[in-house]
Amino acid sequence: FFSSRRRHTIYPLVTGVQTCALPIFSFEYYSARGKHENRIEPYRIVFKWSSWYVFGYNAADKRFKLYKLNRLWKLKTSQEYFTNREIPEGDLNYGEFLEAKNYRLKAEFEKSQTYRIVEEYGVDSFRESEQGNLIFEREFASYENMLNWALSFGDKITVLEPDILRADLYKQAKNNSLKYRV
Repeated sequence: FFSSRRRHTIYPLVTGVQTCALPIFSFEYYSARGKHENRIEPYRIVFKWSSWYVFGYNAADKRFKLYKLNRLWKLKTSQEYFTNREIPEGDLNYGEFLEAKNYRLKAEFEKSQTYRIVEEYGVDSFRESEQGNLIFEREFASYENMLNWALSFGDKITVLEPDILRADLYKQAKNNSLKYRV
């Protein structure tokens, strides 16, 4: 289920979780805050939000966290092993790790984008407008995620709210039009 490029990096992690061998793993992790070294006790491999994650206990932070596998590099299996911890029930709701829901988007999509909205958020995530377009409303965990997601639709999206996102999309379109003048 992983690309061949990632299979050799991720295989030991998946095997450790599946066999309950319980080795501690270390790796480099890239996020919006930069590159970080992490050591975790892996508990589960999770597929959510169109991506694979490892759910594990980070002893340095003293909490369970989700790590997106595509951001995880230089995986090393240590010779240290850990004893299974009890996972607090609230931590098993993986959605809470990535769904802080602070930024609300309201947008209209061209009907051609139905497949993508359904794939990412389900058939009940939008309603049709009188013109046959899709009206979509959702909260995002971060402004950056919302901005990047909206940008990924190119000219197939019209952001209705929030105004700050509309202004940022306009600014990016203007900067790109200057950059790519022919």
